[in-house]
Amino acid sequence: MQQNNWESFDPHRITSNAAASAEIYDTLIDWKVQPDGTLAPAPGLAMSWDLKQDSATFNLRQGVKFHDGSDWNADVARYNIERLKDSRSTARAFVDSIASTEAVDAYTLRLKLSAPAGSLLSNLSQAADARTYMISKAMAEKAGDKYGTSPETTAGSGPMKLTDWVSGSHHTVQRTGNHWRVGADGQPLAYVDTLKVRFVAADAVRFVELRSANADAIDNLQAKDVPTAQQDTGIDLVENPYQASTYQFNFSAVNGPFVENLKLRQAVQYAIDRESVARVLGQSIGTPMYYFLIPGYLGYDQTAPHYTFDAARARRLLAEAG
Repeated sequence: MQQNNWESFDPHRITSNAAASAEIYDTLIDWKVQPDGTLAPAPGLAMSWDLKQDSATFNLRQGVKFHDGSDWNADVARYNIERLKDSRSTARAFVDSIASTEAVDAYTLRLKLSAPAGSLLSNLSQAADARTYMISKAMAEKAGDKYGTSPETTAGSGPMKLTDWVSGSHHTVQRTGNHWRVGADGQPLAYVDTLKVRFVAADAVRFVELRSANADAIDNLQAKDVPTAQQDTGIDLVENPYQASTYQFNFSAVNGPFVENLKLRQAVQYAIDRESVARVLGQSIGTPMYYFLIPGYLGYDQTAPHYTFDAARARRLLAEAG
């Protein structure tokens, strides 16, 4: 049971949450949590890669088929990247560093870069808001603009295929039994044969449904319900800091008092007690954010300078700011 409805199962052109596609599709790169808690790239539909300042070459996984029976190969990978760069794509930002694509041979994809791109592997993984999934070229060309609007027009290479979808209500996926990734039992994923995902927008309602055994899993538990979930022996509470809700304030760079007044902006930064905000608004489970990124994200560096709460300094800067 999840919070967001699905307007389409076309990950490249959806404008809302595309996470519902996770069991249907694969990505070139698998962005995985490491033992030390950081995130790093691992093989997905690409087995290995060679990154240079102006190019990236991927050796692709062989023997993979899409749900419509068509093959995964370099030509399909090139098609997907070009489709992501298309004017109708809502995921263009993730591939804007790619100038051109080339299928070197059946299972080698080369991307020419317009500039060095440190985020390229992350952007070609499921970490990119689930927007850079690889879809069937054959199905996309056959369905045209109707791709992803029904089970009959949707084809990924993931462990499960879409079999039923009622917008605003639910969708159902079924295990294919031939996925390239295997589980702890040595069998192709997924572990379950069928999964029905219901759309319920209200957090409180989803939690009631879980506690009533009308749902096996839910997402986005409200902070106030965490203690209850922790004490309920029938519930496994899984914390995922990489998908936390983050709250930020921003200064207008266009108009208003902050545009040309550095000391005023600094005064506001020093005046905010992030520890107290996290404790009170986070209802005991929140953590203070001192950077735009959170721990584990690409580019996060806890040694970088940051603002801390200093009321006296804030007052002094406010006075100096006029």
